Amino acid sequence: MTTDWNLVKKLKLLGFEENEARVYLASCEIGPSSMWNIYRKSCIKRTTCYQIFDRFIDKGIGSRTAELTHTMYSVVSPENLVTALEQKKNQFRDSLPLFDALTSKSPSKPIISLYEGLEGVRQVYYQGLQGPEGGERLVLANPGFWYQNPEENDAFVTERVKKKISLRMIFPDDKQNYKSLGNDRAEMRRTRFLPKDQFNPAVETQIYPNKVVFIAHSEKEPFATVIENPAIAQIERQKFELLWEAAKDKYE
Repeated sequence: MTTDWNLVKKLKLLGFEENEARVYLASCEIGPSSMWNIYRKSCIKRTTCYQIFDRFIDKGIGSRTAELTHTMYSVVSPENLVTALEQKKNQFRDSLPLFDALTSKSPSKPIISLYEGLEGVRQVYYQGLQGPEGGERLVLANPGFWYQNPEENDAFVTERVKKKISLRMIFPDDKQNYKSLGNDRAEMRRTRFLPKDQFNPAVETQIYPNKVVFIAHSEKEPFATVIENPAIAQIERQKFELLWEAAKDKYE
């Protein structure tokens, strides 16, 4: 199989592992088929293909049909794949009150989570879009990472605007960081700048109503630390507002 690594990458955004993505793509390409053909097309061991299809069937995105001489395997189309995953997400969302009942509500006990690697960082970004539409996020960052990954950044911005989540951002005052200013209105954000010799963060900070996120893009293996605690989020918000007042607005 000549693997389309771009499609594998897209499937990883939906939570597929690499072998799962390759088996799914092979099955899409050849249609309903025996496991022997799927194994030959995907170049994944047959025993692994069987295990992957068991998971696909459990998730409702694959099927198995017994015929006279052999068993046929198939997967849902990409369009129906999105629908199936949305249904799972909605079912989980309906259960959130039950999970909330198990979670400690003590305001003095922060919950700290660590997400490692590019996929972990991606999860943190998209977790920030969960919940009701609207609201505001506060960001302190050096946007070089976003400029290096325009496709990923554009996809995230599209989802954020769809959810009507606005941003206020503070960047180092550097001409290369002005390039996105023209899109600020369309992309629901405002950007201000602090002198680069005083403010040039290696770590991105995102501030939410009840949590703070720190993302280290520049490390060899990027990672994100999430601290869930309303009191910590409040003090970080107060710091942001002080910096916001001191920062330059390039539109003024």
